[in-house]
Amino acid sequence: HVHRKDPGVAHVHRKDPGVAPVSQEDVERRELYRWCHNQRQLEKLGTLRADRKTRLLKIGFILDRQEAAWDQSLEELRLVAESNGGTAHVLRNDPERLELGRWCATQRTLEERGDLRADRKARLL
Repeated sequence: HVHRKDPGVAHVHRKDPGVAPVSQEDVERRELYRWCHNQRQLEKLGTLRADRKTRLLKIGFILDRQEAAWDQSLEELRLVAESNGGTAHVLRNDPERLELGRWCATQRTLEERGDLRADRKARLL
């Protein structure tokens, strides 16, 4: 589960939606928040040890929250397509899917500008 609205939230375990998010403001869990943040920074820098990365991924730890949010939006779009007979068209101002509509509009804009990553473009097709 990924919180899109609160970038200060670090999810420790995405496979279990019952696990509470760890927030920077949560005094009791601040140390855990910092540790999670440090693991993500090490991954970004390419210095997270392979064995630790494997262990983190095994428990569902989200190393790249932006990538996880993108994946979640893609899954939502896939479900829309599945329920609409294969059509995945979502409008930006669709009142039932405002966030997904905005995400789709962003992907279209990125594609038009030639800025949509090739791996993401392939997954959208």
